[in-house]
Amino acid sequence: MNFSKRTYYFLLNEIRLLKKAPLPIIIAIVMPFLAWICLSLTFQNGFIENMPIAVVDLDNSSDSRQLIRNIDATQAIDVDFIVPNNAIADSLFQSGKTYLTIVIEKDFSKKIKTSNSAYVKIFANAAYLMYAKVAYKIIAQTILNFSNNIQVEKMIDLGISEKEAIARAYPISTDIHALGNPYFSYTIYLIPGMLISILQMSASFSTLWVFRQHREHAAGRIIPRKGHRAAFILGKLTPILIANVISTLILFTVIFPISGIPVNSSWFNIFALTLLLVLVSMGMGIFLSILLQNLVTASQLLLVINAPSFVFSGYTFPRWAMPSGIEAFANCIPVTHFLDGFFPMFLYDYPTMRGILPLIIIGIIFWGLSIFLISKPGEPIRKFFDKILPV
Repeated sequence: MNFSKRTYYFLLNEIRLLKKAPLPIIIAIVMPFLAWICLSLTFQNGFIENMPIAVVDLDNSSDSRQLIRNIDATQAIDVDFIVPNNAIADSLFQSGKTYLTIVIEKDFSKKIKTSNSAYVKIFANAAYLMYAKVAYKIIAQTILNFSNNIQVEKMIDLGISEKEAIARAYPISTDIHALGNPYFSYTIYLIPGMLISILQMSASFSTLWVFRQHREHAAGRIIPRKGHRAAFILGKLTPILIANVISTLILFTVIFPISGIPVNSSWFNIFALTLLLVLVSMGMGIFLSILLQNLVTASQLLLVINAPSFVFSGYTFPRWAMPSGIEAFANCIPVTHFLDGFFPMFLYDYPTMRGILPLIIIGIIFWGLSIFLISKPGEPIRKFFDKILPV
């Protein structure tokens, strides 16, 4: 029997096993699809807009009302409540009806007109960090423009030309651009990384069962005799690899469009990088599947690796600011290096090789260790872990 026939035989046998126990296919395709759909619906409106806030207007003057109108005119903020005291504003804040409170002091208008310094207090809900940052930036810019416009009006009243007054009131023009995500959209900022983290999880968990039947019933032998090993491994892995590739295609062709995630000219490079992540993640699952006969222990260990992977990736908090031990652990997680290459291409359409080499190295380690463990020299290691972690 030649290599192709042996491979075909093992492939058909694996398909029969998956028909009887389709859990790996469900984990590879169905479960990530359901999770992706839930995320897409949750963040369907990813833009920060119409954020409810309360204003405590202790001055109740034409100037304070004009400032409130200017703030309310911004897209991100809605002034839903104008209240007379802090107690009411605090109640709205604590009940979750507002994300932010602005307090305009008494005699606000009088101080402006007498060239005294007036103040506006801003209380933001730091539990919603991105909302708080966006709101503070918009409100601060609105107040600054309002203040400068007052200065322009005063100088014009003193006989200074409008052009010169504007130049004095705005000595430095500032125009801040948030590259990659100019509108502070969660769809761009958060969702892609979370979707990819789920893909890593599904790809690694789906391979925990690849060698399970042979691991439990072959008296220590996982693969057939010499001459059949390559065909056996190829036949065993092909169905689950195809399932994970299908899942990746669904992510790019269905989930990304549904979520409103933009696709640029780097689409092919991103897709190829994602397939590399899938292969590395599968290697991680296969390695633990062979090393640990106890399926519960293997699953728990994979969960410990996968669950915090997005946080440790450095996207929400820089890796260089983490303790050295945590940073070292983060660098062992495939999705960490994937995101290093993914976001430059996704956000800026910038072709890069970042992340590829570390992913290849991690993949070689996992796959190399897996091949070693299923060989004869790896049998003592498997027996050792079977002894300390029995089924």
